[in-house]
Amino acid sequence: MALVLHIGFLLCFSGGLLLSIALAYHDAPRKSTRHDYFWGRAITALSDICQVGLSVAGIVAIVIARITKTEPYWLDAVILCTLQLFAGTTLARTLIHMSFSHWAVGLAYLYTVLTVPDIASYIKDKNTCFAYESAMLSRVAIAPFTSLIASHSVLEKHKASGSQYNRESKFVRLLVVFIVVNAVAALCQMSGAVILYSLSLANKEISTNLHQGIFLLVAAVTK
Repeated sequence: MALVLHIGFLLCFSGGLLLSIALAYHDAPRKSTRHDYFWGRAITALSDICQVGLSVAGIVAIVIARITKTEPYWLDAVILCTLQLFAGTTLARTLIHMSFSHWAVGLAYLYTVLTVPDIASYIKDKNTCFAYESAMLSRVAIAPFTSLIASHSVLEKHKASGSQYNRESKFVRLLVVFIVVNAVAALCQMSGAVILYSLSLANKEISTNLHQGIFLLVAAVTK
């Protein structure tokens, strides 16, 4: 892996680590309410712990790769798991802040867990074709697409409220940021999926650096 890719992944993992710690710190002091329940808090805490663990593992893997000049065999697994976990938990947090039901939030976490077998199969078979990687990236893009739709739906309902709608309000600005960020993330992830699928159809090979660069782009916009 080229130095620029090492630096890029190191920045992504470091940023993910700081973000995970900040979110865990933000969630910790919340008081339980009638609409809050033990398992919901437990799942959120578990996802924060997993994000921290994956980010630390990614940083360690990059450091090992730089020192030994050999990438750990589990680096790809860390990258893919981090991508999926951040996409799923970002969707879940978006639904929580928009007051969606616990069932909707639970489905977001379930979506994250159900992709684990795909990642395990990918890591087990290093000869996996680009089409399989494209399908995995497409599933990752489901999270920002869903978050985009949810944010837009809430914004439209807020507009329909009439006199309560204020384009300059903090809530409306936050919704617009959610929409833009998720649109960019989904676009980049689907672009990566389309590129990999096109390479699969054309039966073409690309350099390792370019291949990892595609995943670095997806990782950057996911976080």
